Amino acid sequence: MDGHDSSTSEAPALAAAAAQPHAATAAQPPQRTAASVQELGLWLLALRSFLNLRNHPLGETERAELLKRDFKPETRIAQQTLRRCLRLAITIHTDEAATAHSTAPSVAPDGGAQGESETPDGERSGQADVLIEVLSDAHGLCEALLAAPQVSFHAWGSYGRLLARELDQSEPARALMQHARAQTSLDQQPELFTLTERLTPDTLAADMQVIFARLALLLDELRFVEEGLRRDIPLKQNLPLFTLAHEEARTLIELIERRALRADELDAAAHAVLDGAGYAVSMELCKVFAHELVGLAASRDATAVYTRVENAHGLLRDCFQQTVVVLAQAFDPAFDGARLFQTFRTRLEQSLALRSDLWKLLQVVRRAENAVDQRPFAPLLARLNAFQTGSMSHLMFKDWEAFERFVHELKEAGDQDQRRNTLHRFATFLEALFGQVNMRASLSAHPFDYPTVDE
Repeated sequence: MDGHDSSTSEAPALAAAAAQPHAATAAQPPQRTAASVQELGLWLLALRSFLNLRNHPLGETERAELLKRDFKPETRIAQQTLRRCLRLAITIHTDEAATAHSTAPSVAPDGGAQGESETPDGERSGQADVLIEVLSDAHGLCEALLAAPQVSFHAWGSYGRLLARELDQSEPARALMQHARAQTSLDQQPELFTLTERLTPDTLAADMQVIFARLALLLDELRFVEEGLRRDIPLKQNLPLFTLAHEEARTLIELIERRALRADELDAAAHAVLDGAGYAVSMELCKVFAHELVGLAASRDATAVYTRVENAHGLLRDCFQQTVVVLAQAFDPAFDGARLFQTFRTRLEQSLALRSDLWKLLQVVRRAENAVDQRPFAPLLARLNAFQTGSMSHLMFKDWEAFERFVHELKEAGDQDQRRNTLHRFATFLEALFGQVNMRASLSAHPFDYPTVDE
């Protein structure tokens, strides 16, 4: 699924093909070009963010060893992203050449869509050629780096700075990236625009429009990750989309916090919601980028890659959808999140599932403690693993480390007495954790019936 791609000579062939549009492309509808423009702009944004290590998922160990590590996995992902951008750029180039007199949208220097009357065909074609040349040269440099025994920290940093500068100085690249930022799914969510238009003062309305637009862009980025999961394509190529989400989400937190600081324009309830939303987003970023995706670029286990990408996508998607709905309901309590997002799961649904799963796990751990000599240990580890890949995502991040420490102790226990002692302490921890979850305000109207757990 995520093996090494040996077709390193593909980019020059793609670039050469740009000058020879096939006759079949003339029959393609203008909508394909519009979709390709949007997708190319998004992937250029993702590539730009991937060049900055600050956006990468790094644990403490990874940060400590940056100067010594081999950046070949990251270089290979950058190469794959460049190849995807090249294909999209050539698709746009050939489609526009075949439909030169149509009204298919293309990209103006200011980032907007334009028709045939605004930019001469020769100038538009020349811009496309420039972008294809930039991407092809960058791909060639990737090939050169990958031919070396290893890609050092300094080599990766120099390459990243060089390519970032080229993208920033390329007028068509800048236009495409601006276009991608402007065209988000927020355009298809008039409920949010209607809500913000009713807000006063105008500064609050403007801030909330920007916040909702940023959230819509984040959800658009994740939509491409979801497509990759559904189509079962190499998933490590999605890492630039995650680094872009990381960068954009940090900007979102700054926007929310800046708005929350203007307490004189908010009532106490709305201020608390904004403050909590920023904190919640930051916690989910920690789960994903300090835990779930760490080491993904170098991983060779296809199943593990799929699971981690799927978990990271689900955590971020649920977080961003929840943030949209919570912020909207702060100003309109009747706002229905389920109408906006088909995949929306409320905090209540998450808490109900977490409480039930914690209770079941607590009972299993207690049974294992009382019968550690008679019961096989593998089923308990399977239960723990299922919880870690499922409902644990709904726990506070601060509880993750303690849970994982207990699991590690159980696996490393040298004898039955040591295992029994660990199980006893683990059960005490789970009981306290269950009590905390059971006291969540969202569960106050949903008493727990303490069901019997099957063997």
